[in-house]
Amino acid sequence: MIPPVDPAGEYKALEREIDAAVKRVLASGQFVGGSEIGDFEAELGEFVGAEHVVGVGNGTDALEIALAACGIGPGDRVAVPAFTFAATVEAVVRVGAIPVLVDVLDSNLTIDTQALAARLRDGDPVKGVIPVHLYGHPADMEALLELRADRPFVIIEDAAQSHGARCQVGGSRRRVGAIGDAGCFSFYPTKNLGAAGDAGAVATNDEAVAQKARLIANHGDISKYEHTLADGRNSRLDAIQAAILRIKLRHLDDWNAARRRIAATYTNQLAELAARLPVERAGAESVFHQYTIRIADRDAVQARLREREIVAGIHYPRAIHQQPGFAQFSEEGASYPIAEAAAAEVLCLPIYPLMKDRDVNRVIKALLAG
Repeated sequence: MIPPVDPAGEYKALEREIDAAVKRVLASGQFVGGSEIGDFEAELGEFVGAEHVVGVGNGTDALEIALAACGIGPGDRVAVPAFTFAATVEAVVRVGAIPVLVDVLDSNLTIDTQALAARLRDGDPVKGVIPVHLYGHPADMEALLELRADRPFVIIEDAAQSHGARCQVGGSRRRVGAIGDAGCFSFYPTKNLGAAGDAGAVATNDEAVAQKARLIANHGDISKYEHTLADGRNSRLDAIQAAILRIKLRHLDDWNAARRRIAATYTNQLAELAARLPVERAGAESVFHQYTIRIADRDAVQARLREREIVAGIHYPRAIHQQPGFAQFSEEGASYPIAEAAAAEVLCLPIYPLMKDRDVNRVIKALLAG
């Protein structure tokens, strides 16, 4: 069986280092807080180019905490792509704000900045925007920054699938997650940088945002038993997860390079397939969290692959407005044709950094065989 991802393989490759790190934390007795947390936050900040990182319990909490730390709250309108994982929209709802659905680009399924610009020109009082770097492909951050030069709004990057990805901003290439007002990371085990359970982080270059995020994540506690916020919460990164993530972070660039090599092989060899293959936007460097093709008979192709013991995923089978819980946010008369087409067509091929060449070739042969 060729799985879609292989987090167990990553552990096996780093078993001695990870076991030693876990034992170190257990022996220290510092299971919550402690030096592992601070060290990981500093190392991740250096990696992405953020002055501040706040470790939290998971990626969804990261989004919610970042929104609140940036002043987004009840009644505020926040633009989100109409094609993304539910957590992006959940976080907006959780802070009392109103999700404003914007269709995505046909080329890479990230938020359509021209559609957003049209909304702003029409006077939509959008206070925040969450660009999702979907499948590891950076959204057009330069276009978003240009838009808010004329009409200010908060930018919260959803970088849950894009650890290490880069894009062009102002003449230089920068890592995503440290470009907007805050960037949010998930370290769910299947991510490019995955923990051994749930974990997340908020990255920012704004000290005030970092301080507010840290307060919210720790019961609003500025010092022991001195709670300065009534709406704080418990969302802390575990020391064991931080220790594991510190080890994996050292390998992330190499692992992302391996993903890009596999993606290049898929692209080169699948040119004859009757499907749309991923295309990187100029100036952007994807880390291919998913290698996602768009194919008309998606469900039948997925079934044929499974018959050959190849597991291909569908991320995601419904656009946001097609989900029962979020249908209420589809405005009257609005349409999201690209999001709907993507939901019917996307198929994510197996890709992970330790994937064997023979397995990559087996996937390719199975697809071309029809």
